[in-house]
Amino acid sequence: MASLSFAALGAFLFSLPFPGIIFTAGLGEGWPSFLIALLGLSVLVRGILRLPKRKSFYFLMMFFAVHYLMTFYWVTFPIHEFKGISKPVSHLLGIVFFLINFGHYFLVWVLTKNFNFEKFSKDESLRFLAVALLVATLDFYYPQILPVHAGHIFYFLSSSFWASIGGTSFLTFVLIYGLLWFWNSGPKFKLTIASIFVLILLGVEFIDQSEKGEAKNIKVSLVQPNVPNLAKIQAEFGERQALQSLMQILARQTRLATGLVFWPETAVPLHVSYEEMLPGERQNWLYREIFTRSTLVFGAYLREGDKKATNSLLAWDSGKLQRYDKGYLKPFAEELPFGDASPMIANLIGLEYPVIRGFNQNLFEINGVRFFGSVCYESLKPNYVMQMLRTFKIRPHFLINVANDGWFGKTSQPYLHFLMNEFLSEQLNVPIIRAANTGISGIAFPDGRKSLTTAWHQETVLNAEITYFETRPTLFEKLGFLSTFGFAALLLLTHFLLNFLKRKG
Repeated sequence: MASLSFAALGAFLFSLPFPGIIFTAGLGEGWPSFLIALLGLSVLVRGILRLPKRKSFYFLMMFFAVHYLMTFYWVTFPIHEFKGISKPVSHLLGIVFFLINFGHYFLVWVLTKNFNFEKFSKDESLRFLAVALLVATLDFYYPQILPVHAGHIFYFLSSSFWASIGGTSFLTFVLIYGLLWFWNSGPKFKLTIASIFVLILLGVEFIDQSEKGEAKNIKVSLVQPNVPNLAKIQAEFGERQALQSLMQILARQTRLATGLVFWPETAVPLHVSYEEMLPGERQNWLYREIFTRSTLVFGAYLREGDKKATNSLLAWDSGKLQRYDKGYLKPFAEELPFGDASPMIANLIGLEYPVIRGFNQNLFEINGVRFFGSVCYESLKPNYVMQMLRTFKIRPHFLINVANDGWFGKTSQPYLHFLMNEFLSEQLNVPIIRAANTGISGIAFPDGRKSLTTAWHQETVLNAEITYFETRPTLFEKLGFLSTFGFAALLLLTHFLLNFLKRKG
């Protein structure tokens, strides 16, 4: 019983600084938030390390159940709100789903508690290295809907330097490896590890991370219509009054815009074909609402012949239409994560998803400014975004993210979603412009500057003039997970070198 209480306390501390059920917007950036989350994470590592197999499994279950209730309680909001399932039942389903979502930690438990590493090496440092690398690898590759990894606690320090080296998985590796050493060392060594860790973090604050190159300015306007999801659903199914009401809200806010206008995800909810969006079809009443401006970036459903629709982002610029299709679908929520076998499995179990994966991932260019698009949770998958960026011969000045977080009501989800966008901006050294239906809309900067944001659940428009630069790819963008693997290999090489010198001495 004591170990379960300890697990609950650890999860409470780890979750507390993040946007959640206690602090909707989170505790904010700074060392106190970082240290509180670090303490909670250290409780998790110590519990798995020190407890026997069965107790450590219950410990892990308790930790993630409390973590769910504090940070991810909003997962079941759409089930309760739109399906009419009671809150207790929906939260039980949510906990089960959440445990699947973080299944890679249970895989780590299976390997560490059932696999005898001592058969291969009695050296603790090698075992710690193997476990930390395993956690980081699964952190990077395991399919999740909305990840909050151990490494995300570095967000509270606003250090783009750490994020740009190897992303969240690299930071997870460093934390897990350090904590494993910390809990398996004497008091003097614990103090040494903690001191080195703090000195490195403090030292990074003095590293010059300013952008280089000529500074340019652009005016942008982020329209946040704050349309209830029920009204969007009615408009999606062609209810003309609901659709006209939606377009009138968008038009009203767009008239207040002073710069390049961005509308949110599926702002045009009708399933229309790409051909219908071309200039020759402007007799459609929809176009009188959309194309009153010469330039507009907006989300829409695009139907592909007799197929289902893609969730797309379109840029209308002086009579020309540029297109980006959502290429990463949320595992389990939008598609099954089983590759080419997913459609067959979905048919077998009678599962049908409303949208399909698109294959038009293009770089937008408007008046000399380059944008790369992302729809909703795509911005939470750095690996996907980096893969897209590598296909372009030239880097974008901005990333765009359009979203509709209205599915989750007045919960902490929009704050957590925006936080993940801020971290992605730091990882890739590119500002992110985000337009969301109910909020939070805003602009995240890669150097840790405070983001410009709107209030949530308000009909508003954010007008801003922002400075941008020609930026260089970060080490993380160039190497991806190889940067983490390379760091682990360097530690391994150092270990063998020290052992060699010790034997020689």
